[in-house]
Amino acid sequence: MWPFRDRKRYEAVATDDENVAIVEPQDPQTIQQHRTRRRLLTLGGVFCILLLVALVFVLVLGRGENRQMKKLSDATSNVEEEPHPGPASACGTLSVRREWRTLSRTEQTHYIDSVRCLLTLPSLIHPDAANASRYGDYPYIHSHVGYYTHHSAPFLPWHRYFLHIYESTLRSSCAYTGSLVYWDWTLDAFSLASSPVFSASTGFGGDGEVGGTITVGGSGRCVVDGSFADVVAEYYDTKPYRHCLSRGFRTDDGTLGEMDGSDITAASIEETLRLDDYEAFVMEMESKVHDAIPFGIGGDFETFTAPYDPLFFLHHTQLDRLWWLWQQRDRGKRLVDYGGRNHRHSIEMARLEDEVQMQGFAPSVKVRDVMDTEGGLLCYRAAMMGRMIANAVGALTSEGAAAERLDVVKTSWKLMSEELKQFEAFTCGTSSGSANVTSTHWSLVSILIPNFPKDWFLAYVVYGSTMLCCFNDLYRHIVSDAERHIRR
Repeated sequence: MWPFRDRKRYEAVATDDENVAIVEPQDPQTIQQHRTRRRLLTLGGVFCILLLVALVFVLVLGRGENRQMKKLSDATSNVEEEPHPGPASACGTLSVRREWRTLSRTEQTHYIDSVRCLLTLPSLIHPDAANASRYGDYPYIHSHVGYYTHHSAPFLPWHRYFLHIYESTLRSSCAYTGSLVYWDWTLDAFSLASSPVFSASTGFGGDGEVGGTITVGGSGRCVVDGSFADVVAEYYDTKPYRHCLSRGFRTDDGTLGEMDGSDITAASIEETLRLDDYEAFVMEMESKVHDAIPFGIGGDFETFTAPYDPLFFLHHTQLDRLWWLWQQRDRGKRLVDYGGRNHRHSIEMARLEDEVQMQGFAPSVKVRDVMDTEGGLLCYRAAMMGRMIANAVGALTSEGAAAERLDVVKTSWKLMSEELKQFEAFTCGTSSGSANVTSTHWSLVSILIPNFPKDWFLAYVVYGSTMLCCFNDLYRHIVSDAERHIRR
């Protein structure tokens, strides 16, 4: 009987199950009206069903998240101490976070030894687990709590506070006397795999074992050199899975042993720093700038247990530094510029009064508490001096097309010009300002490239107080010399 093959409409008579009345067809206009009504009713029914399904999904997801948070809360309830400081009222001396390669060998060793110290301390989250360590608490928290901040407004403030907790633990539990350090991958964008951070002797070890067995992901293999070759990860993403610290360098097209740095060149970063509002900035920072390194290094780094790789902290300190630089360009506005969704699965809008949650691992703070790194809770700033010279030197001595490398020189100088204007210790035309600039620049360049043409450098830096006040004139000369240097 269904579908009907003619234009007769069949109706059952409720009072007589055996009688079926045959109703002759009505005029075409009436038939069209009935069809339209039926279609509207059908669409209305489908809409109601979809709405119910959506509500059920939200309820189930919410309960799942609540169960996950409850599970984490139960785990972190084992923490009997609160080693991490909450909000403070004011800063004393600001610490300065520096780029890895500007540290002396002694300072690099001190940092690595302090990180390794965390591997020897018992876990605060899983104190009864035989293989759990204080270091392992960080990938656990990141995968169970930090996960919800990705692709949403709290991505930057949550990680800023997470880094602060890590830094505080290094100092309080492992006698670390320095500040967190960052990896400025713009210096290595044309050859990421050759970056000094992957040195076995002065860095964090290199790629996973060439030809080795795949341990995690699509390319992860055991790291076999450097100070962290013996690290054993207890989780992979959110699931227990004991394995060696793994990396698997690869490009976007799948070439192993290399990484693609096109999204993190100085020119590309400058495009991101030019974005005017926070919501656009944070989305670009995560989906473009942040993702380049995890997907390039692979292995443990490409999951939410990425903090098993010690380079995670240098990478995120660099991301935090870029947020800080973005804020410096308009401090009055950007120290309170915050917006977007308030977490990964939420439709609610983010506010400065939202809490930055650590689920008992550390005291909760408000987003407002971590917006300004130079007041209240955090008390640090990033090293600015030397960025132009570092980027320029990196470009002049790296592989790649001459035009691309010259673009790095030009962009680096423009950035340095802006940063110099904000550097408190630099006073144009004074001997003290000149000394600060000269000492910092030359120290950086001599570390980067011991054989760099000293006369070329000194011609522009030794007489810093005069030349650095003439940004446009110096820029013209430095680009001219850079062009000649590249062409040689």
